Amino acid sequence: MNTKNISLTVLFLTLMSPFGFAGPEPISSDKKAVVSTPEVREGCNWTGFYIGGNIGGAFDRADIDLNLTGEWEIFREPSDETFGQHLGSRNLNANGLVAGGFVGYNYQWNHWLLGGEANVDYVGLRDSFNSGVQFVNPGSGDEIIVRQSFKTHYRATLGPRFGYAWNRLLFYITGGLAIGDIDFSQRVSEPEEAFREEGSTNDTQIGWMVGGGLQYCITDHWSVRADYRYTDLECADFSSVATDPIFTGHHEACVTFHSVTAGISYKF
Repeated sequence: MNTKNISLTVLFLTLMSPFGFAGPEPISSDKKAVVSTPEVREGCNWTGFYIGGNIGGAFDRADIDLNLTGEWEIFREPSDETFGQHLGSRNLNANGLVAGGFVGYNYQWNHWLLGGEANVDYVGLRDSFNSGVQFVNPGSGDEIIVRQSFKTHYRATLGPRFGYAWNRLLFYITGGLAIGDIDFSQRVSEPEEAFREEGSTNDTQIGWMVGGGLQYCITDHWSVRADYRYTDLECADFSSVATDPIFTGHHEACVTFHSVTAGISYKF
């Protein structure tokens, strides 16, 4: 083989060497890996009738006012009147259970909600005060005892609800009519003279309430909520008379309370 042929052979092998060692070309693919995304839960539709139950607690304030009149103002020492009124105007506070049920209707457009709800609860609030024997000193030195108590057993409310729905949450406010009972009694006595002036009342009171809460829908039909309400049952009062001589008085109890409850409801 001459030099020219050898040179051509070496050149040919040099040019072909990349193809000889490269191996088969990898097969390309247009397919991409699919990554699953978590499913996004849709918001609830709050429109419709619903019914539910709730349980929680309440704490109250009963503002008591005693005004002694008649012979208290002229027959007794003035300090007896003032001292007795001071003891009898002591406010009472109590904590208790709240449990009941509710029914209502909501209408939702976009994120906004308008509805109405009626609620009836057992409310176990009660407190009492017994001053024991107190001596009017300085003053007449007379013995005076004041006893007073109050109870409330139920609350019924009726009012609109305004809310804003975000995803599965509903924020709402409410306010309206409140009806409840006030069982109030009070006694003023002077044991050394066997004197007693007392009375009581058990009235159904018409007042008002305001509050709000947060509600979460578990499914299209079931939801849970936390609710706060302030209730004002206004004032219950009565007058008392003790004869021979005539002692009179006016007794008043004004009851307000806060309640916090947890509830569950079903929408039809």
